[in-house]
Amino acid sequence: MALIRKSDLYRIAAIAWGIVVFGFIILTISGNAQPFLSPEALPIDGPLQMIGVAVALIALGVFVILQLETRSWIKAGKEAGLSPNGAGIAKPALARNSALWSILPVGLEIMSKPDLVGTVDGREVRARTVARNVGGDGESGSNTARFTVVETDLVESTDRGLIVTAGSPPTTGMEDVPADLSNQMKTVGDIAVLGESERFAREAVTPRVQNALAETDTLEGVHAGKSADVFLETIKDSGGLAGSLVGAIETEFRERIPGGPETVGTDRKGVILDGADLEARARAVAAVADGFEKASEAVSDDQSFRS
Repeated sequence: MALIRKSDLYRIAAIAWGIVVFGFIILTISGNAQPFLSPEALPIDGPLQMIGVAVALIALGVFVILQLETRSWIKAGKEAGLSPNGAGIAKPALARNSALWSILPVGLEIMSKPDLVGTVDGREVRARTVARNVGGDGESGSNTARFTVVETDLVESTDRGLIVTAGSPPTTGMEDVPADLSNQMKTVGDIAVLGESERFAREAVTPRVQNALAETDTLEGVHAGKSADVFLETIKDSGGLAGSLVGAIETEFRERIPGGPETVGTDRKGVILDGADLEARARAVAAVADGFEKASEAVSDDQSFRS
């Protein structure tokens, strides 16, 4: 996996553009750009107008860069068998919790990406980007970051939940709330599972699920059904600091968990612009959804699966 993702390059480009523009303005106003350029040579009256032009140029540059990022997003979707939902036109929109004029990485969320939709292995799969709080508090403000969510709908809503990972046990995603769930995880081959019973896990994690999760090394986990409930209950039972803080972090934690009672999903911080990675995630959620529904049907037919 590359050390720098393609989406990071767009952020770096936007920040670099802002630095170049402001640097140019400062050098010009201070006279340090002479003899190549002087303030009098510009058709701008005074430093305030010059700063206004700089802000406009930065906004224009960021807009262009994000348009290019959106094109890369759509291209990655096509490589994964997904296409823009609706008319497929990216429409500028202010994202939640982001500043329009900020040139910081978290401030680049000034344009929404179109949802990507397609049929993968017989299931309709969606890929979308969302802005989430990733830190801060009410007094000092909050930091936001973009995440890519890949998900599919279950045939019907469920009261069960499952978390499937190909590597380490899932975490709370909060550095100040550590939780070691390794003892609560069930294993099926090389797959770690957090769910209601070992038998249910073995029924849900089919060979196809195992193969799908092995296709990418960037997949942290797939969440099926009420996985947040399963995760929170497991943390409570584990005791320790995390167990004692569950009540205080529950609302924030649920906002960070992909999926829900009607969906199966996975997410990753940043915008995924790699078609192969996006396709692998789409196949993984489709496989887990099929396995989860298969296990749910088995539970309905055999109540012993709950034990």
